[in-house]
Amino acid sequence: MPKILLIEDEPLIRDSLEDVLNLEGYSLATAQNGRAGIEAVQEALPDLIICDINMPEMDGYGVLESLRSNPRTREVPFVFLTARSGRADQRQGMEMGADDFLTKPFTVDELLRTVRTRLTRQEAVQQQYKTQQTLNKSLKEKVRTQEDLVAMKAKLLDKVIEEFRTPLSNVNMALSMLERAGSDEERQRYISILRQEYSRQVGLINEVSNLQQMTSTKHASFVPGFTVGSKFM
Repeated sequence: MPKILLIEDEPLIRDSLEDVLNLEGYSLATAQNGRAGIEAVQEALPDLIICDINMPEMDGYGVLESLRSNPRTREVPFVFLTARSGRADQRQGMEMGADDFLTKPFTVDELLRTVRTRLTRQEAVQQQYKTQQTLNKSLKEKVRTQEDLVAMKAKLLDKVIEEFRTPLSNVNMALSMLERAGSDEERQRYISILRQEYSRQVGLINEVSNLQQMTSTKHASFVPGFTVGSKFM
């Protein structure tokens, strides 16, 4: 149920508008002057404010200026009630941030049409804001996912670089010893070492390949056909 705040110092007009809007099913709060109206807005933020211009203590322009300077109330739709029909008065109100004017005397139909129009536009603005918030949240989640993938890739690449050093050193040593081997038994032992280090290398390559599949739409592989346990030599 939309909440409307009516700020009007004339009791007859205030009571009449209250009856009309209550009959239409709106939740209505009233204030007798501008200062009371500002306090009412802070207590319960309305969906629409209808405010007279000529009031004691603080006029409608003062109310509007105060509300538009507060981030919490800046976007609340604001409709002026006025007996002034001059363009200068309306221009002043619009420049200060008023959304519409109702010039006294006005009909019930004019009042309800203005209320419905402003509430409908406000609902559309709020829906657009919610949609944008949802899109922003989705975008942040995608960015976070990409950041996680980049971090995972960097971590794995660091591991690969580190892990490649040991088997390459062992391969180099086994090749040197293989060249110096004096018997078939020694040669077979160094060949076995080379096969083990080869398997370790292929395992690392497969890890890199798995990472590539996660980060590439084409799911390319670094070493097609190579799997851990492939025969060396």
